[in-house]
Amino acid sequence: MALEILNKGRLNPTKAVLAGILVFAGLTVLSRVFYLERIIMPDTAFQLFEIITRKGLAIQTNRFGAAATQAFPLLGVKLGWSLNALLVVYSFAFVAFPLFLFILLAWGFKNRTMALALGFFTLMLTNHSFYWVQSELLQGCALLLFVFGVATAGERMAWWRLILLFPLAAVVIFFHPLTFIPWVFLSGFFLASLPLRRQPAFWLFCLSGLIWLGVKFILVKTADYDAGAYKLSEGLLAKIPGFFSWRSTRLFGGYLFSDYYVFLLLFLVLAAIYFRRRQWWKAGLVTLFSLGYIVLINGTFDWGGVRFHTESFYQPLGIFVFVPFLYDLAPGWQLKRWFWPAVFALIVVRLVHIAAISPEYRKRIDWYERLLERTRAYPGTKFAVDQQNVPMGLLQLSWGSSFETLYLSARRSPDSTRTVIIYDPNVPMDKFLPQNNAFFQPFGAMPYEWFRTSPYFHFRDTSHYQVLGPEAMPQ
Repeated sequence: MALEILNKGRLNPTKAVLAGILVFAGLTVLSRVFYLERIIMPDTAFQLFEIITRKGLAIQTNRFGAAATQAFPLLGVKLGWSLNALLVVYSFAFVAFPLFLFILLAWGFKNRTMALALGFFTLMLTNHSFYWVQSELLQGCALLLFVFGVATAGERMAWWRLILLFPLAAVVIFFHPLTFIPWVFLSGFFLASLPLRRQPAFWLFCLSGLIWLGVKFILVKTADYDAGAYKLSEGLLAKIPGFFSWRSTRLFGGYLFSDYYVFLLLFLVLAAIYFRRRQWWKAGLVTLFSLGYIVLINGTFDWGGVRFHTESFYQPLGIFVFVPFLYDLAPGWQLKRWFWPAVFALIVVRLVHIAAISPEYRKRIDWYERLLERTRAYPGTKFAVDQQNVPMGLLQLSWGSSFETLYLSARRSPDSTRTVIIYDPNVPMDKFLPQNNAFFQPFGAMPYEWFRTSPYFHFRDTSHYQVLGPEAMPQ
């Protein structure tokens, strides 16, 4: 059996599936245990608020693939679930989406190698981004692995699969501006396979991603958010000589050993073996895409960025090593007794690593809860705090505070609704403070009419927002 597997160049299907199951079972448990740490975060808190108040999806900047995860809390809203249940299910949604794709790949299309690659991508470089869950880039990359898994299931790609995958390619490309990079990488990697590069259907599949990329940039107006992101990478070529002086590079160097050690190890092994075997095409793909992508992200966030945010941009590096490893090295290595025990042990280590980070994010919630408790000493239920008076080193980002405190207060009862907005002193609250029948958020003031029929938030406080000073802040 072992020789048969080696000759076919494929992983042991049973063990590959078991490894994937362990990945997603572990992530499911962690998503339930740390659901508050994952959803009481600015972006997820804002998106869930939009879903609850509008009773619809909160799609932004044409990233309509996010409907796959937003459908979970939206269904809960339609069915009248409690606020706490919505927080739990939204946390699980970001595990359920890749899990669903894993199941389809493993049992539907029987491509267990790409199914495990999806599992590895979801776990192996995930650290702080486990607590910043809504990244459309990561969701797009999960779908990317799925569509390539369907395209490469079997030695021949049937034309019906091209018809199925063509619209999914659009979803991948629209998911995030950077998904086209791993798309090009996987196209180049699989076209190095003799059976696939002789098939017109597979060539057209690979080109479909570039076709949709052209449609996106030529026919679809670039959203303001994406336009702002593009500006961050302007002048990158001119900055490259200072690569090692960037704060982002110094930080990333440390992260390679503390968080991204799986990538570092596989990159070095793959590059060495490909060069030794004179497999120049694959050696070039892995080396140039990995190093080029690191330069792109470090140069875009040369000041360092917020750790959980920038980590989500580093995670596509996993695609550049996991897929080559599972296709070119693992089939031979699995004949050694240590291989599968090492894989299962590594999965457990990674799950423990994620759990060990949780106190950093639990402290944010504890601080917010102490702040809400202190507000009970004041009349009213609506408060504003100058950002200069809060521990930003702990909170990291505070623009979602009005939503985050809203959930923490109302999840016990809608009648206990309270809110605290932490505002940037450079954006004065003067224009909002005179309003007494409104909920303040970073993007404007929402009149109480929005909440009149809400089963989750009861606003009855018609007084003005109270500005709290440093003496009211918890230590």
